[in-house]
Amino acid sequence: MYTSRLHDRDIDSLFDRFLSQYGDINSAVSRNSNITNSRLSPAIDAHENDKEYVVVAEIPGLKKEELDISVNEGVLTISGERKRSSEFKDGASLVRERQYGKFSRTIKMPTPISADKIKAGYENGVLEVKLPKAESQQKKKIAIA
Repeated sequence: MYTSRLHDRDIDSLFDRFLSQYGDINSAVSRNSNITNSRLSPAIDAHENDKEYVVVAEIPGLKKEELDISVNEGVLTISGERKRSSEFKDGASLVRERQYGKFSRTIKMPTPISADKIKAGYENGVLEVKLPKAESQQKKKIAIA
């Protein structure tokens, strides 16, 4: 008998799609997120306050030099590559559960950001990116000459 099992991420994805009709950062990130390789893609949390968006990603096992973080037109991209360990060159491998390969995760911010003020930190396998919101444009009445 064949049975299908849903993984936690699959269930989270279903809820994210269902709840994406709301206008908060969580649904905006879910709606505007692209996962290139879902098995390797880092799990993220995103939230906002009055001044900025904060994206936190779990990326264990990589050095900060092995990560690439970029932003283009309000789209944050986190990418890297998990390389196969050479620890087991001699002898046979009994169990190999870790995933290896390239990954990329893109997240479109729901409102404009100040790209020149973005800050990122990486410690103990956790990446935190702070994306300041762009100052709102003030309305100005234009006189017709």
